Amino acid sequence: MLVEVKTITPVKLGKYVTVKRAGNWGVLAIVKIDTQFRIDAKLIKRSRLPKGTGKFVRVYWDKYKSEHFDISPEYYMSRARLTASPCI
Repeated sequence: MLVEVKTITPVKLGKYVTVKRAGNWGVLAIVKIDTQFRIDAKLIKRSRLPKGTGKFVRVYWDKYKSEHFDISPEYYMSRARLTASPCI
């Protein structure tokens, strides 16, 4: 599945992104950067976006919740053990 990535930067006045309706993407990733350069992100399935006939759709940050899965700390620890290599 392809991901379309859009950003909301500190200099942007609105808290939305504009996305082309055309394309082969299935998930929209919106990355928001605040004035202190902290980063937040949301993943939104294309099927949740409003239908329409226009070339673009405007997606507001506050309108959608992220559709990602929280990964437990135990998962990270088990992955770290699998990928850890001894230092030489």
